[in-house]
Amino acid sequence: MSSRASVKAFSFCFLIWATAWVWGQQPLRQPRQRQITVPPAAAARARTRPAQPAPRVAPPVASRPGAQPATRPVAPLAPTGAPPIALPPPPPKPAFRVNQREVSEEEVMRFAWARMGKAAIRDLADEILVRQAAAARGIKVTPAEVDARVKELAELAGGEQELVARRGVAGVPALRQQIETEMLLAKLVEAQGRVTDAEAREYYEAHKSRFTEPTRLHLYEIVTEEAEAAYRARGRLAAGEAFTAVAREVSLAASAAQGGDLGWLALTDIAHPVLRSVAATLKTGEVSTPVLVENNYYIYFLSEVRPGRTKSFEEVKDEVVEALRAQRGATPEGVLNALRRRATLVVLAAPFKYIEAEYEELKQIKVAVDGERVSLRPAPVMLPTGRLIVPAKPFFVALGCHVQWRAPTKAMVITRGKKVVQVSVGSNAALVDGRPVTLAQPPETRDGLTWVTPRQVAELLGFKVNWDPASYTLVVTSPAP
Repeated sequence: MSSRASVKAFSFCFLIWATAWVWGQQPLRQPRQRQITVPPAAAARARTRPAQPAPRVAPPVASRPGAQPATRPVAPLAPTGAPPIALPPPPPKPAFRVNQREVSEEEVMRFAWARMGKAAIRDLADEILVRQAAAARGIKVTPAEVDARVKELAELAGGEQELVARRGVAGVPALRQQIETEMLLAKLVEAQGRVTDAEAREYYEAHKSRFTEPTRLHLYEIVTEEAEAAYRARGRLAAGEAFTAVAREVSLAASAAQGGDLGWLALTDIAHPVLRSVAATLKTGEVSTPVLVENNYYIYFLSEVRPGRTKSFEEVKDEVVEALRAQRGATPEGVLNALRRRATLVVLAAPFKYIEAEYEELKQIKVAVDGERVSLRPAPVMLPTGRLIVPAKPFFVALGCHVQWRAPTKAMVITRGKKVVQVSVGSNAALVDGRPVTLAQPPETRDGLTWVTPRQVAELLGFKVNWDPASYTLVVTSPAP
């Protein structure tokens, strides 16, 4: 052993001996004695009572070489009436070793708390919320169900230990707890998404326009850069040549390889308004004259027309059920977010106090227009009935509309392009381009502002409006230009 190692070993031993010596010199604190008043008669009896002999104590057994003590060593006894002397805490339990450096479980926990504390708080809070919600609704998972699910997942993973490793949990008990929580959540989703036949039919009747197939046109096209080439192609078609043959020969469009075939299109699928107008005026079997659009000449040919129709309830029942489930947020993330929004989370650990703000953010109703989030002041409100209302003017201005308020009649005129919608506070009657329509819910006044149910008015202006319950977001899509 080197001299430096000897010094270190001696220093360490000395430190232990000195600590033990100092500990042994510390006076033991005696508890404060209570003052007890003894009646005179009782004191006289105690003086006349014979003294009791002291209890006999067995002498210590002499130790022999190699002999084992009869009992485990214990902390030294304190004098009568004093608390026992505490032993020093046991050494930290090792968790793993890296290149001879031993890492304790305590160090692992400190590391995990500092680096992954947020995820741990959220995951544990989610598990508590799921179990509380399941208990409130009488939803249970039996041990047999957990056994079956663990077995099923283990077979897919190649064994139970492989499943434990893939999920990164601390052994089979933690795995079973995790899977039990997942099964409870699945049952909550199923309960929230349960749709009766009457509810499905009611939704179908209220949204029948969504299940209407538009008229579709089977269109072909020829595209050229020069007018002369376009009119020459038009002449060949008039002379009886097949449209597909001429398109393959002269068209510059990508569709030329398919003989100019554009497939079945609704009028709304045609982006340019001029071309849309050309297609709308064609009759079956008719070829258009060349039309100049953005420096190119277009020739359209309409081969067939498939009339639009409204699908029956039986045809779309599965689609209706899925739409209702989505509307109710019947997905794992949707149910979790709903539980988080209703929860009260107080983070007592100062480094993670910011998590409270994230939970509060979940409770805020958001509005996204064409994928971009917009801020409304005041913010949208979810009524106790589950109906969403928005401040009318800020909302429609955010959609790029012009809003005019007519105070004498309490009417609001909303204009987008050539489309004009007029609504009045307290009235279900509205006007769309001068044509009367009936609103399901009338506009109302709150704090001096006009509020509306966003979907019914925005859709009159041509917007598509959807509610995403998982993210608590009103999603608005602008109509095609």
